[in-house]
Order: sequence, then structure tokens, then C-alpha cells
Amino acid sequence: EIVFDKTGTLTRDAFVLERVELRGGVSRAQALRLAAALAQGSLHPVSRAIAQAAREAGGEAALPLPLADLRETAGMGVAARVADGQPPRALRLGSAAFCGLPAEMADGLASHLCDEAGWLASFHLREDLREDALAAVRELQAEGVRIRLLSGDRAEAAVRVGRLAGIADVRGGCSPAGKLNAIRQAQQAGASVAMVGDGLNDGPVLAGADVSFAFGRAVPLARAQADFVVLSDRLAAIAQARRQSRRTMRIVRQNLGWAAAYNAIGVPLALAGWMPAWAAGLGMAASSLLVVLNALRLASPRRA
Repeated sequence: EIVFDKTGTLTRDAFVLERVELRGGVSRAQALRLAAALAQGSLHPVSRAIAQAAREAGGEAALPLPLADLRETAGMGVAARVADGQPPRALRLGSAAFCGLPAEMADGLASHLCDEAGWLASFHLREDLREDALAAVRELQAEGVRIRLLSGDRAEAAVRVGRLAGIADVRGGCSPAGKLNAIRQAQQAGASVAMVGDGLNDGPVLAGADVSFAFGRAVPLARAQADFVVLSDRLAAIAQARRQSRRTMRIVRQNLGWAAAYNAIGVPLALAGWMPAWAAGLGMAASSLLVVLNALRLASPRRA
């Protein structure tokens, strides 16, 4: 079976703006323009997604605004004074707690915008599934591979991504120890488990799996613990690696079988004197050449 992590593995390392909720009298373009002005000062993925949405919207939303006193609170949000009128007003963009909003607004993946008067807008985002995630999962399932999704994120978010990727066996809210325990249970049941992950919390499970994959943009710990590092961003590489490994083992067995058969026949004949030395040497050379040529078949792109 193959176990996937969610964020950064089945999904890209980016978010997409899905919808915007607005205070009365505030247009979507105005809210995007104000939020993008603050977001430009942050490298957080959520901020990058809002800034990108404003650029794509164009028009008023893409017009720059002068900022003053820009400051970012790690893990919370960005605050600044924006000169979109007289006098400049203080704005905050970030979590519900950072904006002083009720706790119920903290549900879901959203960034909120507020000014001195209170809430202005909420930007609801979603994780962007990798383009080939669904195709890669279906290809593996068609080959009889059991696919599971183990994620440390909320169960609702994990189920949503699993549904988009065509994975029914989904578990959210998993700690690193929980992921490791899950694959150990599968191994004890007789399964060979491959793990695909890229996060810091995937290190233990990548090390504990029978075989593991990390992407080139994964954190250094994940790359260090993985057996394979996928340099591209294509999940199809997982299915390709599986097919190539099965093809390799088939050719290895063919070569071992040929070598064993030749030695079982040729060596006794040579020892009994029924085969001249030159013929035995020539046969050994031909056998080695055949093994090499058979192994060279692995260089061809043919599917297993």
C-alpha cells in the first residue's frame, strides 16, 4: 500500500482564494486592494495567495496603496497604516484572534481583514490539489495498490482533499507518532508500505516505511529520511518508480535463473571433460553478455 501526506504532497505548496465575505458597503475590489497592500509585506502562503488573487482580479484591486508602520506577527498576521483616504487608517490582516474577531470565525482556512471600526472582509481559501494527483492515484489503484491519506490537519480538510484526489481511506488529525503507528500496524498485517511526504512531521514515518519518497522542495529532514527524492513536482513519478522496480526485479530473477541454469549444466559438463575448455570459456562469456544485454532492457521506456 502507499500512504500519502496531504499538504505539500497531494496539494501544492500554495493556496487559492475561493470566496470573499464582505461588510456592507465594501466592494470585493476594495477589500482585495486593501488586503493585498498588507499581504505584499508578508511571505506567508496565505498572504501570497491574497496578493495573487488581487493581481489576477486587476482593475481597482491591483492598484498599489502606500503603507506605513508595516509589522508582521509570526503566525498571526500583518498590521499597517494604509493611506487610502484621510486620515490613514489602521488595518489588520490575519487570524480571527489577531483581528479581535469572535472565536467562531476561526473555523476553516480563512484570513480576515479589519479596521478601527471592526470586521471588513474574510478571505476563504482552499488548498490547491496537484494537477496530476487524481490521475496518479487512479493509476496506482488500477494496479491494485491500496491508497491511504494520513494528515495532521483537521479531519474535514483531509476528507475534502481525499475526495478530490479519489482517496476513500482518509484519516485527519494524525500526529507524527500516529502516522508511524498506522504504518506499523499495516506492516504487522503483512503489507509493504510506501510513504510519500514532505513535512518536518513526516520524518519518523518516512524512516519507518518500507520505502519512502519526498519531493525536492521538502524540508531537509524529510529528504534525509526518504529513500527516494523526486526532483520534479509530478506525483506520476511514484507510479513510474513502482513499475520500474517491479520490472527490475523481474529482470534480476531472469538473469539469476539463466546463470543458475548455465552453471548447473555447463560446469558438470566441463568437469566431466565432455565440454572442451575453450567451449566452456566461450559459453561463460556468452552467458555474461546475455545477462548484460538483458539488464540493458531497463533503459527502455516501455511500461512494465
